[in-house]
This record gives sequence, C-alpha cells and structure tokens, in this order.
Amino acid sequence: MNIYFPHSKQLEYEDYYASIRKSDFFTSHTCVLPYEKNNTPENSKPMIKKADLIVAEVSYPGTGLGIELGWAEALGKKIVCVYMDGLSVARSLSIISNDFIVYKDFEDLVQKLQLFLKNYHKKSV
Repeated sequence: MNIYFPHSKQLEYEDYYASIRKSDFFTSHTCVLPYEKNNTPENSKPMIKKADLIVAEVSYPGTGLGIELGWAEALGKKIVCVYMDGLSVARSLSIISNDFIVYKDFEDLVQKLQLFLKNYHKKSV
C-alpha cells in the first residue's frame, strides 16, 4: 500500500519522520514523507494521486495541508486524521474523514497507526 503523510510545516516533523521510519509499517508499505528529501515541499499532487491512503497530521493548521486534503478528498482517497492529545482540530475535517486518531506522543501514534493499518488492510482485502 502507498501511504502519503501530509502535515503542517509547524509540526516538528524530524521526530515524527524518525518514529515512522522505525515502524513495522514503514518497511511493509511505501510511505511518502513530503519533507524527507529536503526542507522545501515538492509538487504533492502526483504523490496524492498515487496514494492508497492519506495519513494527515492535523495538529496544526496549514494552508498547504488544507490544499492537499482538498485534492485527496476530490480524488476519493481514504483519509485518516491524526493529532496530538490536548489540541483541538478544525471541525471541518469531519467533512473529509470519519477516521481520527488522537495520540500522546509519536510512539503512541505509531502503535495506533499499526493497529489502524492492520484493520484497514483486513477491510480492503
């Protein structure tokens, strides 16, 4: 499965990416981390088109993130929104997704994503 991980640039994404890279799902799926190669965004539309699943880190608002989620929704992509416990997210996200994961730290997020992906894979097979 091809998974795209969009997020706001406000997120401390170096630690986020490190946690994802250590996960079991990183080796069993194609995981696209948008700022992994450099600190500037690439054209994400082709990456979104290829994705089977969008895991959007929505703890912080971002114009670019909103655009990407709009493209993903328009393309009919499955979107799961993840965010840090204690933060509130835009209610409008419920228009594009029914799946929300609240996490305490990135280790907790990886555990919850592994469970989500296991269950998601069962449903899509």
